[in-house]
Amino acid sequence: MIEGRIVSAVAGGALEMAVRLAARPLFGVIINEHWLSADETRAHVTWLARRFDLIHHDELRARLSRRAARPFCLLTFDDGKRSNAIETAPELARMGVPAAFYVTTSFIGGTQPLWFDRLAALVRALGRVPAALDARTLKRLPLAAIDERIDRACRTHGVAVDGGDARIAAMSWDDVRALARRGFTVGAHGIRHTVLTSERSADARGEIAGSLLRVGCELGAPCKSFAFPNGNYTEALARYALACGAETVMTTEPTWVGVLPIGYGDGWRRALTNNADVLIGGRRHPLVGAVSMDNVTVVLGPDTDVAVGDEVVLIGAQGEERILAEEVARRLDTINYEVTTGLLPRVTREHRLS
Repeated sequence: MIEGRIVSAVAGGALEMAVRLAARPLFGVIINEHWLSADETRAHVTWLARRFDLIHHDELRARLSRRAARPFCLLTFDDGKRSNAIETAPELARMGVPAAFYVTTSFIGGTQPLWFDRLAALVRALGRVPAALDARTLKRLPLAAIDERIDRACRTHGVAVDGGDARIAAMSWDDVRALARRGFTVGAHGIRHTVLTSERSADARGEIAGSLLRVGCELGAPCKSFAFPNGNYTEALARYALACGAETVMTTEPTWVGVLPIGYGDGWRRALTNNADVLIGGRRHPLVGAVSMDNVTVVLGPDTDVAVGDEVVLIGAQGEERILAEEVARRLDTINYEVTTGLLPRVTREHRLS
């Protein structure tokens, strides 16, 4: 592991705080499925267990902040299909394997198949993808337009979806509560399974907040995680999900994460979990996940030129950007002096004359 010193310097009355990016080995993988039969579940788990530690969702942030003898694997299942409740989850429980199930809240307990299952039935019946109904085109549209195109094509060609197929039908809220009682994580996956980046901002935010709230109400406990339908997200929407109470946000887009060797053991408060920015290369990057004793993690994006050892500024200026102690204080609902005097003795002080 390569770690530079934590440095805080006082110059001209302004506190500056910087660390160096730390190197870490590969941590693990998050695998996303939609449905698996009991036999398929058993085969997947048997293969994965030879190579990975199969972890619970609640272990994820800790595993991202420390070394382990083996990489981790978190199993996730999207949408809330009935097959998850009657085949996948019972087999996982029998094998003692945790998983997270992300449910689309208006789909649960309903009879209308999700739009992509209706599209798949149409393609199977016709043996081709109808014009203007390829998935890439549809995913750029708001859900109302997607539904209108698919439903019109199904009526035109007389295609109906088998609502009795457990790989298509929804589980009930009783099924969802049973998953939680078995110790599985239940997360939110939007209200209608719309591609949120194709919706108006207010509608996308409503999907996030509404689904998190509904899952929490049905389970009688806060919903800890949100998964973006189709994986499409923006940083602003991810931040909004965290502001709505999610502790983790899932996408299908690979994203680089940097590990910084600073935590609450240095006075960087836990209340800054998912609630602060840092500067790297003169650009802001958000903290993601919990502030642990010795580490925090930051989102670097799907493509990055950031390297191990690059300077990261927590309080101070870098390029044209700056983060003041006052900004950190506002996030903590306190004053700037409490932020600066709260840094603990293991943070090295370097005093420089301006």
